[in-house]
Amino acid sequence: MSNKRKKGSTNAHQSIHKENEKKSTPESDSVKVYKVEIVSMPEEKKMQLADKIQIIIAALTFVSVILVFLTLQENRITRNMTYKPFIVMNPINISVKWDSNGFSTWLTENSNVGTPGSVDADDSEINMKIPMSFLEEDTVTKYTVENIGVGTARDITFSWDNNNLSRLNNYLISVNKKYENFFKEGEKQDSFQIGDSLLFTNKIHDSAMMYMLSQADEPWTLYFPVQYRILIEELIKQDTFEAKDFPLVILKIDYMDIQEKKHTQFIAVRVNRMKFVENEDGSGEAMYQLTPVNSRKS
Repeated sequence: MSNKRKKGSTNAHQSIHKENEKKSTPESDSVKVYKVEIVSMPEEKKMQLADKIQIIIAALTFVSVILVFLTLQENRITRNMTYKPFIVMNPINISVKWDSNGFSTWLTENSNVGTPGSVDADDSEINMKIPMSFLEEDTVTKYTVENIGVGTARDITFSWDNNNLSRLNNYLISVNKKYENFFKEGEKQDSFQIGDSLLFTNKIHDSAMMYMLSQADEPWTLYFPVQYRILIEELIKQDTFEAKDFPLVILKIDYMDIQEKKHTQFIAVRVNRMKFVENEDGSGEAMYQLTPVNSRKS
């Protein structure tokens, strides 16, 4: 009886052991198998992708070319700026006094203006002697110019606009009709009839300079045309003076830089009356400024 129990237990033990072996075999383990299937892309889609890649490469190339061009342009502008002069005219403050006849003091001191004429008479004829004088350019106000650019200017020419005189004279006549015969332009000389006197001046001519250094310690000095000063001061003496209506005086400047490139500047000069005093006897004094209001370069 006991032998049978032992045998039964042994068989049961062996059965359990075999069952465990079956469970531990690889075949009995749970394994997931993935199937990979390679699907080829259609030719049409391949062409579309290739076209997109080509477009992107072309766009990047175009952008790169633009950036290179802009960089070169900026470098060229920077390089040219190192050679580019720029000339300016400095403001001028001018004081003027006049006597009871309205004659400017600086004119009577440098000419026969204010000297009365005379008449010589005999039995045959009457000769009128009119005081005449010639006013030199160096008796008038000077103005200064500077090169505030970064390069030297060469072969500089300063030219006052040919229409400046007619604009000033026409405006003076429009303000006061008594000046209709005050100023006359001639072929070789200009003239003014001031009281009983005739005053002659040379024609306005260009001023030239060989060179102007950049940022020089001292400005360059030039003469302001005497005709302009006389006409401007007759306007300054008028009670109806209005700066906003005053015609601009134009100065043209031609020059070359060190690369021999030609430049032209136009400077407009405005007249501003800063002081005006008129006495009961007609004499008076005033101060005015010639102010460059803009400078255009071409």
